Amino acid sequence: MKSIRTTTSTDRWTVLFLLSIPIVLSRFAAAAEVADAAGVISGDPQIVRMGAEWVMFYFGAFWKEGAFDTFAASRDLVHWTKWNGPDLIASSEPYDTPFAHKPWLLKHDGVVYHFYCAVGGKRHHRTIALATSREMTR
Repeated sequence: MKSIRTTTSTDRWTVLFLLSIPIVLSRFAAAAEVADAAGVISGDPQIVRMGAEWVMFYFGAFWKEGAFDTFAASRDLVHWTKWNGPDLIASSEPYDTPFAHKPWLLKHDGVVYHFYCAVGGKRHHRTIALATSREMTR
């Protein structure tokens, strides 16, 4: 199981784990089904400040079929509430089926740009794809 954890350091060389459990747990790890969690992944976090909240965008893989982008929110960077709604991005095109994952988001001029790793086609080629919060025209 690969997971996202909180660490601290006083000298930027020595890393201490702040918590002994991952920040976000898959449904397998949360249920303590360790044997089933062997191939479960949480990774590539991006933390963004949104008002009084910190939002961590990240991807999950093999908690359920495929890989997906999701997020969790925190007020203190220690205690996190995981989103349990629909995935932020879902496979919808041949170029991102079976996987649309590994997010990087930014907002510019009122538009949210969601870059992600698209894995698709017969040979599972990878490319960087982009989803936007509104239709983009030329």
